[in-house]
Amino acid sequence: MTLLLTGDFTIELIHLLSGVVSAEVQTMTLQLKVPKMACSACANTITKAVQAIDSAAAVEADIKTKLVAIQTAKSESEVRKAIASAGYPAI
Repeated sequence: MTLLLTGDFTIELIHLLSGVVSAEVQTMTLQLKVPKMACSACANTITKAVQAIDSAAAVEADIKTKLVAIQTAKSESEVRKAIASAGYPAI
């Protein structure tokens, strides 16, 4: 048996795969208070800790309010554990 790949087949396959990948990835936004976050270096450390477990995560830290907004596909418990491991436990 011989399988002949045509341009149409390749395009259809890419379309099929892209639909499967996007259906599997769901993100949520977490808002966590991190009392020990005092400066931009702290915010950078927190961002790196989150992105170490989810490279696609978006992290916005407000040093004045000590709030960190995180858009991620990881669970809240995984994110909290990563931040705490970096020395910044969230409440």
